[in-house]
Amino acid sequence: MRTNASLIVVMAVLVLAAVTEGFQCSSAALTSAKLYIQRSEWANARQSLEDELAKNPQNEEAWYLLGGVKAEMKDFAGMNQAFGNALSISNAHENDIKMRRLSFWAQYFNSGVTYFSKGRDSSEYYDKAIEAFKSAIAINPDSATSYKNLAYAYLAKGDDKGAIQPFEEVLKRGNDAQAAKLLGEISYDAGVRHRTAFEAMGIENKDSTEYRAAMGEFNKSIDYLQKASLWGPQDEEIVTVLMNAYIAADRIDEAKEEFRKAAERHPENKFYQYNYGVLLLKEKNYMGAIERFEKAVSVDADYENALYNLGVAHVNWGVEMREAAEAEAQKRGSGVKTSEKYKEKFRAALPYFQRVLDIRPEDAELWEQLGKVYANLNMQAEAKAAFDKADQIRQGK
Repeated sequence: MRTNASLIVVMAVLVLAAVTEGFQCSSAALTSAKLYIQRSEWANARQSLEDELAKNPQNEEAWYLLGGVKAEMKDFAGMNQAFGNALSISNAHENDIKMRRLSFWAQYFNSGVTYFSKGRDSSEYYDKAIEAFKSAIAINPDSATSYKNLAYAYLAKGDDKGAIQPFEEVLKRGNDAQAAKLLGEISYDAGVRHRTAFEAMGIENKDSTEYRAAMGEFNKSIDYLQKASLWGPQDEEIVTVLMNAYIAADRIDEAKEEFRKAAERHPENKFYQYNYGVLLLKEKNYMGAIERFEKAVSVDADYENALYNLGVAHVNWGVEMREAAEAEAQKRGSGVKTSEKYKEKFRAALPYFQRVLDIRPEDAELWEQLGKVYANLNMQAEAKAAFDKADQIRQGK
């Protein structure tokens, strides 16, 4: 489960509406139904009420009682229809109907919450939570909270696909940043799966069903995450997944422009600065990328990703300069000394990698990266020490 989303626990007071007797004389069928209700003989009560309504379809009280009986029998569609018929005749039981709906909704909603909390003990409780929330939705189809918790139960179970429809129902009922964010992440992950399947085919045919499915999911992810960004406070997950979705959907120019605007509008938002820097780094705009990473670090001095990519940007820039210098020297012929100006970039990378190592001292890959930088600077003793440290970490020493 990608996000450890918590349920919104709503403990509603269970209120059972009293049966309204009315002042008129009841028919034999209606009287029998009330007796059956008192005994909790729901099938017999339903039959008596249906007999009464076949003769007297305008009997508001019979419709009201039938709604309650059908709820007890878990026929919530029938409950809503019966209560609706009662209200279309008169509002005599309007308050009672509201309270009974609330009572039944609270019963199933709270059961769902209880089952969900037990899910960490056994996954079968997630299935029970799903059924309980589905019942709560059937009772009150307008409750966004029920749909949201149903989606969380699906996510907890590991069923991303099952969570999509209830999250979409949440969005139909209001602007919910969390639901939009999770839908965006679900679509992005689906896109990655389709892209992986396409790449496994080893073909370049972009008319492939898997390729088109991947692009569709990435574009849906962008739509959802744009809404999440608009409706709620920024967090790194939204910004990062949105950027990755843009790249995966081959919408780099759009991504760059959107993140450029966001970075300029929000100079204190380290995520915007960092992600815009990543896009610039991808197109080898090293100076621009370094500027953005430095702004991110000025906001958060221990921002690991920005510190690491500052090192990477300088190293990549140095590699490019070295290759260009070697090509130029080769072009000019033997005896021409290769410019070592590129070493300035490698030296500039060192403090950033070292700062990240202060935070992650047991990162073998980073020690190896540092060793390569030292080697490019002909700092052989330091390079050997870094490579040895990487080996020791991998060997568990």
